[in-house]
Amino acid sequence: MRLSLRQVCFLLTGLIASLASTSCSVKPQLFGKTELDQTFLKYRDVNASEWYAYREGELHPNARELTLEHDPSRGIGLKEANSMGGGEASIIPTTPLRVFLLMGQSNMVGHGRSSKLTEPYNQAHPRIRIWSRGKWQYMVPKRNFGPEVTFAHEMANHFPNDTIGIIKVAVGGTGMNAWKPDWEWSEASKTGDALKGSLYRDMINAVSEAYRISNFEISGFIWKQGGRDGKKIELAESYQERFIEFVNHMRNDLGVPELPVFVLTYFNEAGLEEHRKILDKVRPNAYPLYLSKARVADYLDNAFPVYHGRLPTVIDQVHFNTEGQLMLGKMTAQAVSQYYRTFEARLPDSPSGKIVDPPIPK
Repeated sequence: MRLSLRQVCFLLTGLIASLASTSCSVKPQLFGKTELDQTFLKYRDVNASEWYAYREGELHPNARELTLEHDPSRGIGLKEANSMGGGEASIIPTTPLRVFLLMGQSNMVGHGRSSKLTEPYNQAHPRIRIWSRGKWQYMVPKRNFGPEVTFAHEMANHFPNDTIGIIKVAVGGTGMNAWKPDWEWSEASKTGDALKGSLYRDMINAVSEAYRISNFEISGFIWKQGGRDGKKIELAESYQERFIEFVNHMRNDLGVPELPVFVLTYFNEAGLEEHRKILDKVRPNAYPLYLSKARVADYLDNAFPVYHGRLPTVIDQVHFNTEGQLMLGKMTAQAVSQYYRTFEARLPDSPSGKIVDPPIPK
C-alpha cells in the first residue's frame, strides 16, 4: 500500500507525539533550581538530598515521593563511598567488626586518583569493609579516594584479629551546618548547602542500616572539615560551639558516650601563629576556626587534634593529591593507634579513669 505525503506526515506526527509522551513518562523533565527550592519549602518532610539527586537525574522518576526512610543508602553524603565498593563482602562471624566514621568536606572526599594506587591499596583486603550502596563491600576505589584507604589498612595491621569497617559521609565545599543534628534549611543555606540535605541524617541512616545486618563496635570518629565555614567570620567564631553540639548529639544518638574524636587540622597553636600572615591573606576569616580545632582537646573530652601540616596537593594547592591522601591516612591511623595503645595501657588505679598520657603529640 502506498501512502500519500499527507498520510506519511500525519503518521510521523503521531509517532513523534507518542515518543514524546513515552519519554516524559519514563524520564520527566528535571526540576530547575528555583522550582526545586519552592517544592522543597512546600514539602519539608522530604530530605533535600533526595531532591538534589533527582534533579541530577540519578533517581527513579518517582523520587519526588521518596524519602531517605525508603532508601537510606541514597543520601548525597554517601555518594563518594558508594563509588568505592569492590563487591559485596560478608562479615566474618568469628572476627569482631570495628567501625570508624569518617566525615568532612573535599579533603575527606579526596582527590587521590585510584588509577595511581598500587598493591595492596588497589586490591580487596579480606578484613577491610566499606559501607557502599547500602551494604558492606570490599574497599576498592574506582575513582577518587580520601584518607580512608591507608587508614583502613593501617588499622587492619593494628587490630590483626578484627575486621575494619569504614562508614564515610563526605561532600566537598560543605559547611558544618549541613551536619547539624536538628537540620534546618535556613541554617544550611548560610554556606549554600541546603540542597544537600542533612548529612547528619545520612550518617545516622548508614549506621542504622549497617546495624540491621551486622554487629559492630564504633571505635572512632574522624573529622576533616572547616574550609567552608572559614569564609565567614560569624561561622568561624561559632565553630567551636557548633562542633561541641554536633559531637554531643552524635555520641548520644549512636549510644557511644565516650566515642573518641580525631580532628584533622593543619597546625597546632604555635604553627598557626607562625603561618598567621599567610592564613590571614588566603583565608582572612578562618583563624578562629583553626584555633578551635587545634584546641579541641581542651573543650571536648576524649577528643584530639591530629596535625598533618602541609601535604602534597593537586594544582590548586588546596586539595591533597594521591600522595597527600596516602600520607594523611597513615598519619590518622598513627594517631588512632597511639590512642588505643594508651587506652589499653590505662592504669587500673587511675582515679579519673582518663588516659594517663596525652595520646596525640602536640
